[in-house]
Amino acid sequence: MKRLISSQRLDCEGHMAVISSSSKNVYFLLFAILAVNIFIWLNLKQQEQGLQSFIQKQGILKDDQPPPKLPEANLDMTILKKRAAEVMQKLRNPPSNNKEFYDIFIPEVLCPKIIRVGECGDGGKFVCNPPAIPKDCVIVSLGLNNQIMFDVDIQKRSQNKCRILGADLSEQNAKTKETYQKMRGTLFVGAIGRTLSVSEIMRKSSASEAELLKMDIEHAEHHALEPFLKEYKVCQIFLEIHGAPALHMSLLKKISKQGYRIFSVEPNIYCPLCCEYKKYSKIGPFFPFAVAAQSGLSEADVLIGKSYKKKTVVHIDIIYFFKNIIQQEFFDNVWIDVESAEYDILPFFYRGGKFDLNKITICQFNIEMKHIRMFFVNFADERCVKKYIS
Repeated sequence: MKRLISSQRLDCEGHMAVISSSSKNVYFLLFAILAVNIFIWLNLKQQEQGLQSFIQKQGILKDDQPPPKLPEANLDMTILKKRAAEVMQKLRNPPSNNKEFYDIFIPEVLCPKIIRVGECGDGGKFVCNPPAIPKDCVIVSLGLNNQIMFDVDIQKRSQNKCRILGADLSEQNAKTKETYQKMRGTLFVGAIGRTLSVSEIMRKSSASEAELLKMDIEHAEHHALEPFLKEYKVCQIFLEIHGAPALHMSLLKKISKQGYRIFSVEPNIYCPLCCEYKKYSKIGPFFPFAVAAQSGLSEADVLIGKSYKKKTVVHIDIIYFFKNIIQQEFFDNVWIDVESAEYDILPFFYRGGKFDLNKITICQFNIEMKHIRMFFVNFADERCVKKYIS
């Protein structure tokens, strides 16, 4: 087994954790029948009928059926408008507690192709559709401290199509300088917003606009970002804001006036007063969205305190999550506890289902279906049998 990755809802409840390793046919029909028998035995007719009606409605995909398009956003505008109204009401009198303040925000726009770039913990970023980065663009990375995994990864993903301009308060070490030179990078030294402005970096580099701007400059964002946005066009901004909610609100309003909209919000657990509009789990990277059968922005049952409440959250297609975000096709074990979303996901495991069509192999999976926990083993894949059964 290689690494343990957890994907959780926004409150860390309703999680899916996977242990991964490398692909093929999944066949769980025997266990599906057993699961139905368990339902009957326990006399849970409501759950059984709900599952059976879904299966009858969806059917089982045939072997020659083409794989689904990935991912298709399913936006319910009624829910979206309702949630937006709730957010606006709360923002008129925002809480003074940072955690409560972060919980208010939802994406203003939905990017269906969010990919993690850089390390999984503090420093990595969720970027909207990195493969679409145009040739000969400019990437600006402010606040390095010799931690340049994001810079290296974004250049690798874009095949060094862009120039990258990095800056930090201190001069970087020899290794960072060498790495930057190899990936079309230029380094600057100075206190951003004080002794060195972002606009000055652009002028010295003969750059007219920036495709990506990463900014983590420890409070200096409050006076360094707005002047730059008034002078230069930026496509995507990855910004860590520091301070109390009032400071967050002030800067977010300034950015909004320049025409920018939020597509991801990540509180920083290492800094309670910081938020990137990343959360890191001790057992693996944290992904701030729900995993479901299809992508979209819709309501989900979320554990708040000791009770579940309806909350609008971002959902990512599980196929897209496995192949494009985690970038794995073979999994030793998948744990599923997603508060009723499992009914839509279960048919993916059938022979000829969406996992088969996308060459995704899962040796074992644990699933909770309305308080019943079940365990399934893949007897069809030789690797799974050799590894766990024989």
